[in-house]
Amino acid sequence: MNEEDKKKIAFKIMGGLYEYNVMPFRLKGVSTTFQKLMVKVLELFLWNFIIVYLNDILIFSKSYEEHLVYLEKVFQTLRDVRLKLKVEKCEFVTKELKYRGFKINKNEIASDPDKVKAIVAQSVLTN
Repeated sequence: MNEEDKKKIAFKIMGGLYEYNVMPFRLKGVSTTFQKLMVKVLELFLWNFIIVYLNDILIFSKSYEEHLVYLEKVFQTLRDVRLKLKVEKCEFVTKELKYRGFKINKNEIASDPDKVKAIVAQSVLTN
């Protein structure tokens, strides 16, 4: 969070004035703000080998070696602007992933079967 922006969401409690050092979640517009930040930080790589949606960074490549190079570029860029990853929320070097209701691999983007199950299992409505 920029120093000049901290005062905009400061709060007063028990006689003291407090400022956030990071953007607090649930603040209106934080998703849009974070999306803009991620696009700005990673703009050189967008659609070349990454797609960014909010706090998700999808890295795609043609080979394992190429993927490692791309990972290093993204890691270094995030490090340069002091953004951190939560390792437990990351998946690295996977051939297939489930993302936002889709199953994605090198051959296709298809509906996630687990998400479709509930629709298929739904009984037919009758009068």
